[in-house]
Amino acid sequence: MRPKWLKNIDEAHGNNLTSLVEDWLAQTIAEIKSPYNDGFTTSGLKRELFEFKCLLEDLYETLPDFGEEEVEWEKERLYNKLKKRNDK
Repeated sequence: MRPKWLKNIDEAHGNNLTSLVEDWLAQTIAEIKSPYNDGFTTSGLKRELFEFKCLLEDLYETLPDFGEEEVEWEKERLYNKLKKRNDK
Protein backbone atom coordinates (compact mmCIF):
# COMPACT_ATOMS: atom_id res chain seq x y z
CA MET A 1 0.00 0.00 0.00
CA ARG A 2 1.32 3.41 -0.92
CA PRO A 3 1.88 5.86 1.90
CA LYS A 4 -0.38 8.90 1.97
CA TRP A 5 2.44 11.27 1.06
CA LEU A 6 3.14 9.23 -2.10
CA LYS A 7 -0.54 9.23 -3.00
CA ASN A 8 -0.55 13.01 -2.64
CA ILE A 9 2.44 13.23 -4.99
CA ASP A 10 0.72 10.88 -7.44
CA GLU A 11 -2.43 12.99 -7.44
CA ALA A 12 -0.49 16.23 -7.74
CA HIS A 13 1.33 14.90 -10.80
CA GLY A 14 -1.64 13.09 -12.33
CA ASN A 15 -0.26 9.62 -11.66
CA ASN A 16 -3.40 7.99 -10.30
CA LEU A 17 -2.49 4.30 -10.00
CA THR A 18 -6.10 3.14 -10.25
CA SER A 19 -6.57 4.86 -13.59
CA LEU A 20 -3.22 3.49 -14.79
CA VAL A 21 -4.39 -0.05 -14.00
CA GLU A 22 -7.80 0.61 -15.55
CA ASP A 23 -6.13 1.93 -18.71
CA TRP A 24 -3.82 -1.09 -18.88
CA LEU A 25 -6.79 -3.45 -18.46
CA ALA A 26 -8.83 -1.65 -21.13
CA GLN A 27 -5.91 -1.71 -23.59
CA THR A 28 -5.19 -5.37 -22.92
CA ILE A 29 -8.84 -6.36 -23.35
CA ALA A 30 -9.07 -4.34 -26.57
CA GLU A 31 -6.00 -6.17 -27.91
CA ILE A 32 -7.44 -9.56 -26.94
CA LYS A 33 -10.72 -8.78 -28.71
CA SER A 34 -9.06 -7.29 -31.77
CA PRO A 35 -9.68 -9.31 -34.94
CA TYR A 36 -6.22 -8.23 -36.17
CA ASN A 37 -4.35 -10.25 -33.52
CA ASP A 38 -3.64 -13.95 -33.87
CA GLY A 39 -4.40 -16.61 -31.26
CA PHE A 40 -0.80 -16.72 -30.05
CA THR A 41 -0.84 -13.02 -29.19
CA THR A 42 -4.28 -13.01 -27.62
CA SER A 43 -3.55 -16.17 -25.64
CA GLY A 44 -0.47 -14.55 -24.13
CA LEU A 45 -2.40 -11.41 -23.24
CA LYS A 46 -5.20 -13.39 -21.66
CA ARG A 47 -2.59 -15.32 -19.66
CA GLU A 48 -1.28 -11.96 -18.38
CA LEU A 49 -4.79 -11.06 -17.20
CA PHE A 50 -5.13 -14.46 -15.54
CA GLU A 51 -1.83 -14.04 -13.69
CA PHE A 52 -2.90 -10.53 -12.59
CA LYS A 53 -6.21 -11.95 -11.32
CA CYS A 54 -4.33 -14.66 -9.39
CA LEU A 55 -2.00 -12.07 -7.87
CA LEU A 56 -4.97 -10.00 -6.70
CA GLU A 57 -6.70 -13.06 -5.24
CA ASP A 58 -3.54 -14.11 -3.40
CA LEU A 59 -3.06 -10.62 -1.97
CA TYR A 60 -6.76 -10.33 -1.10
CA GLU A 61 -6.55 -13.51 0.98
CA THR A 62 -3.92 -11.88 3.21
CA LEU A 63 -6.21 -8.98 4.13
CA PRO A 64 -8.32 -8.85 7.29
CA ASP A 65 -11.88 -10.17 7.13
CA PHE A 66 -14.67 -7.63 7.48
CA GLY A 67 -17.46 -10.20 7.82
CA GLU A 68 -20.92 -8.88 7.06
CA GLU A 69 -19.56 -5.80 5.31
CA GLU A 70 -17.92 -8.04 2.70
CA VAL A 71 -21.15 -10.02 2.32
CA GLU A 72 -22.88 -6.72 1.52
CA TRP A 73 -20.20 -5.92 -1.08
CA GLU A 74 -20.88 -9.26 -2.76
CA LYS A 75 -24.65 -8.68 -2.69
CA GLU A 76 -24.18 -5.24 -4.23
CA ARG A 77 -21.94 -6.64 -6.95
CA LEU A 78 -24.40 -9.43 -7.77
CA TYR A 79 -27.30 -6.95 -7.83
CA ASN A 80 -25.40 -4.67 -10.23
CA LYS A 81 -24.51 -7.59 -12.51
CA LEU A 82 -28.11 -8.78 -12.63
CA LYS A 83 -29.39 -5.26 -13.20
CA LYS A 84 -26.89 -4.78 -16.02
CA ARG A 85 -28.00 -8.06 -17.62
CA ASN A 86 -31.67 -7.06 -17.40
CA ASP A 87 -30.99 -3.61 -18.87
CA LYS A 88 -29.74 -5.16 -22.11
